[in-house]
Amino acid sequence: MLSLTGRTGPSYTLNGNDFPADGSYFLVVTTTPACGGPIVSNEIPVTVTSGGTSQDVLFVTVTSRSGENVLEWLNPPANGTVSVKYTAASTTCTPPATESAGAPVPGTPFAAAAGVHERLSHPSLVNTTQYCYTVFYDAGAATGRAARMAAGRSTRRAR
Repeated sequence: MLSLTGRTGPSYTLNGNDFPADGSYFLVVTTTPACGGPIVSNEIPVTVTSGGTSQDVLFVTVTSRSGENVLEWLNPPANGTVSVKYTAASTTCTPPATESAGAPVPGTPFAAAAGVHERLSHPSLVNTTQYCYTVFYDAGAATGRAARMAAGRSTRRAR
């Protein structure tokens, strides 16, 4: 397990140097309150990739809640159209590799502005099912299509 010790602020921007190599990781936040034992967050999946072009979707995150996944990403620096597709499985799913694969997330496709941080809710999900997403970004004939993938599991939190 890789620990990012000393990261104690209310927010933290992930840095490529925080990870040993490209790959899929799960972030977990642990905090120790003044009273009681440590509190550990749900796992947050993060995919680290290097390279790419200036027209790529820069990141995709999936935050899982009970019956809902919230996707967030940053559009490339060109106006375009966003299409988000997903697959689902009880154990492990594979993100759609093409726009013709998978099912569309409600609310997509839509016109998107260059460089804008997008947020999209995928509601009414089955808890304990894994959902895998691909965000496709079409900036037109001049720049072509770009895609970025992520996965999340809708989970029911214990109370």
